[in-house]
Amino acid sequence: ESQRPSMILALFVGTAAGAPVVWRASTTVTRRIPALPGRSLDAYFARPETPRQILTLNPGIETAEKVEDVDARTSIWEGRTAPLQFGSGVSVTSIMRFRVTFDANEMLLEVLETSTESQGPKIFTRMIDGLLPKVSSRTSMRQSGDSVTSDAYLELELPLPNWLPLPRRQIEKAGPPILEKQLGDDMSALLEAYAKAYVSAAADLVVRS
Repeated sequence: ESQRPSMILALFVGTAAGAPVVWRASTTVTRRIPALPGRSLDAYFARPETPRQILTLNPGIETAEKVEDVDARTSIWEGRTAPLQFGSGVSVTSIMRFRVTFDANEMLLEVLETSTESQGPKIFTRMIDGLLPKVSSRTSMRQSGDSVTSDAYLELELPLPNWLPLPRRQIEKAGPPILEKQLGDDMSALLEAYAKAYVSAAADLVVRS
């Protein structure tokens, strides 16, 4: 008898998802970063540390580790988010595998696959995993002169529960503008953090010289 609520909930979760809703957004953000004495912006961008730096400066990504080198320009990386707490002892960490193509003044990040690690009662982690979106993402960063430009594309495929009391068309229409604003905010925050890191590194070189 004590297992009956969990069995009913599991059945409900397993049959609740309808056809997914797809949201797409893209944005281009440019940040001017005046060169400082000690290190030019192009030399700073060309460092081998740049891919890890850009990945970990992305809002939401807590750690990034290289998995393998594909060739001289391309490598595979794994990024992990901080655990998202849902209460009742449930937490979910998103894991993204990226292909990174890096030249002296340009870098391309492509999400190859996403997965999750969940902790807590299985009935709740299964429910949350079933509601998480599939992610497709492609972001380029280009350094030219005293500017860095980011072109970003993001696509989310969201499972839409049949029991959600909102019209599907309304959800399809409302999502992309919200996603585009969030994407623009994230890219602006990334370039701002990158500019601050460059200024700090250049100042440190001047102090030590």
